[in-house]
Amino acid sequence: MSIITLTSDYGYKDYYVAAIKAKIIARIPDVNIIDISHNISAYNVKEGAFVLKNVFHHFPHGTVHIFSVNEGGHSRDNEFFIVKIKEQFVIGTGKGFITAMGQKPDLIIKLDAEMGTF
Repeated sequence: MSIITLTSDYGYKDYYVAAIKAKIIARIPDVNIIDISHNISAYNVKEGAFVLKNVFHHFPHGTVHIFSVNEGGHSRDNEFFIVKIKEQFVIGTGKGFITAMGQKPDLIIKLDAEMGTF
């Protein structure tokens, strides 16, 4: 079973977290989605990375972590990256989360695609 984790500054006041989960499940029905936190302070990449890096080592190889804490401004203005660290993958915007996680990446891939709506 695939594991995808979510770390964001979205909070729980609206539909964003549920909409993301619905889209993931629609594409990968047998996925196990784990919420790490959605209470990261707005635009606080360092806080989000701190939370993720402290739970990261508990997940098995192949886990995909979606890190959705923007460095400020609109996410449409940010570059998207996939980072491989110790046989796990982190997908996020901007480069700040890579440095803030304090882990040496095995691979960094800049996505060359425009962000669409979900």
